[in-house]
Amino acid sequence: MVHLPIGILIFAFLQLSYNKFISSKATVSFNLSFALFVIFLSTVISAVTGYERASSGGFQGDILDLHKYLGFVLCGVAFLLWFCYNRYKKSNVYYAIFFAAILLLCYVGHLGGTLTHGDDFLSFSGESETSIRPISDPLKVNAFTDIILPITNQKCASCHNQNKSNGNLLMLTKTQWLKGGKNGPLIDMLNKDNSLISVRMHLPFKEKEHMPPTGKKQLTVDEFRILDWWVQNMKDFEQNVESMNPTNEIVEAINNLYGEDNLQSYSKDHLATLDKYGIKYHQLDSKYKALAIDFSNTKVTKQNLKVLHPLKQNIKEMDLSFANIDNGALSGLKEFTVLTKLDLDNTGIETSDLKFLKSLSLLESLNLYNTKVDDNIAQTLTSMPKLKQLYLWQTDLTESFFETLKNSKNDIVINSGIKNEFSDAQLLRPNVEVDSYIFSDSMVVSLTALPKNTDIFYSLDSDTVTETSFLYKHPFVIKKSTELIAQSTLEGWKSSELKKETFLKSRIKPESVKLRNKPNEKYYAKGEESLFDLSKGSEIFSDGLWLGFQKKHCYLDLKLREVETLSSVSIGTLLDAASYIFLPRGIRIEVSLDGQNFTEVANIHYAEMQGPGPKQLKNLLFPFDDVKAKYLRIEILSQLKNPLWHPAPSAPSWLFIDEIALD
Repeated sequence: MVHLPIGILIFAFLQLSYNKFISSKATVSFNLSFALFVIFLSTVISAVTGYERASSGGFQGDILDLHKYLGFVLCGVAFLLWFCYNRYKKSNVYYAIFFAAILLLCYVGHLGGTLTHGDDFLSFSGESETSIRPISDPLKVNAFTDIILPITNQKCASCHNQNKSNGNLLMLTKTQWLKGGKNGPLIDMLNKDNSLISVRMHLPFKEKEHMPPTGKKQLTVDEFRILDWWVQNMKDFEQNVESMNPTNEIVEAINNLYGEDNLQSYSKDHLATLDKYGIKYHQLDSKYKALAIDFSNTKVTKQNLKVLHPLKQNIKEMDLSFANIDNGALSGLKEFTVLTKLDLDNTGIETSDLKFLKSLSLLESLNLYNTKVDDNIAQTLTSMPKLKQLYLWQTDLTESFFETLKNSKNDIVINSGIKNEFSDAQLLRPNVEVDSYIFSDSMVVSLTALPKNTDIFYSLDSDTVTETSFLYKHPFVIKKSTELIAQSTLEGWKSSELKKETFLKSRIKPESVKLRNKPNEKYYAKGEESLFDLSKGSEIFSDGLWLGFQKKHCYLDLKLREVETLSSVSIGTLLDAASYIFLPRGIRIEVSLDGQNFTEVANIHYAEMQGPGPKQLKNLLFPFDDVKAKYLRIEILSQLKNPLWHPAPSAPSWLFIDEIALD
């Protein structure tokens, strides 16, 4: 109702202005008198209902009083407009009153928006809910004022401030937290689990009393954990974070929110520039902050690094393995001060080329395998405060160097290829080199590993690598959907972790695809077409390639152009527990020749996750005996709600689906 007079009044003003100053017609094209009378009635109804709501509590302060009085003034002006139009519509005074009414309406509406949504509801600063001001040492600050209040100011204060206090609750100061609202204090010191703030934030989203309420910005996983931890462990409002003995998980969450990372968000235009120059990259997070650049097996020039310069505060990892590096090009890396990982192996660089390392104070991992560095690099490496991992095999470094380095940095891990007390080296996983992980006919797969004389064993469509697995000698061809598992081995080294990849053969594109349950409008991509466009979604679920289903299953009906022989179906899914995204709990596939009588060819159920895990792209491959089919029904069952171990237990969960491959 409150928006009705706004829309009609503005439209009426525009119509009147058009007829007076633009149109040659003498009469208006609609009944303006009736419209103005409706405006008057709607302003009266809005003012009365608004007055009753304000009288019931939850709003207070000067803004409320001003909004209330001007609302009734607007009622009078609306009546005056209707009266004057019927008596003095040709008078210039009438047009002045109309224009004044528009200005008054805008101001009254602004006051209402401020009361409902907070002072910053029209802010265009572009700051996200994670843009909390960094703190140099978050563990040393006051837990309540410096850690908790910034979170609640963003997520709670719009409904609990000096102008609007739902439930008679204010949340801006320690005194207000202690006082609480009509339902009592926020913290129950005798029974922390029964604290009002804990109870409300743990309620399922669908519950009316869940806080923050539906439509408001919800707590992130890190914010939820921090608030929950603080309520359970606080003894008073004066404690600093460190005195409350936070767990590693809480320390990580606090650093994620408040730690100084000096990273600014980049845009998709920046990524387009990298694509233009053929620079390979990988996004390390979903916030458009951290990047990994891959210059391996390429030529690196000063111009390459100049292209990267706008992103120098976003690039945390850089791989120059086997790169052909121009003389002097590496000096430009001194500008990339947020680098934490740098691979320079197999480049033939010398110690004199590495002066720039002194500028990389955040560097944690450095790979100098098979380079020409010598003992003169010791001073540079010992001066790097964050350095924790070094790869130095097949260099000119001596035992004396390793002794010196280990004595000066006893927490460093040195992978030198020498059997001594300083090294317990494990090989890196093999690299898989392919043009694409989805193909329509066949594809060539190449495997590489470091060092060069490393053996690579691989299996196809197996659970692990064994003594009977293939020894990789040259690139091989695959012609069907396949799961690859590979491992690097070398005498004197620990074998690498398993490398797992799924290659999808999408030989058949359906004639038609029907989704019985439509995806959420925020994650609709290109609809059904997205499932068969040979383009895989990334770990960033908002990349525009995923179909997202919240608290519902995915049911697909497929019709092929003709009868085909099928032997496998693959479905691309995503796991991101922090974002409430979970893998399917079950998959059922049926085929038919006539669209009426269906035969089940796959029916798999998966156990619920028992704890948090990393983000994961998962291609679920279902092979079966050859079968003739023209129609398919695919049921992909969602978990529907978060598991009990999740920071937001029982909240609606998501199911994300992307590329489906039929072979």
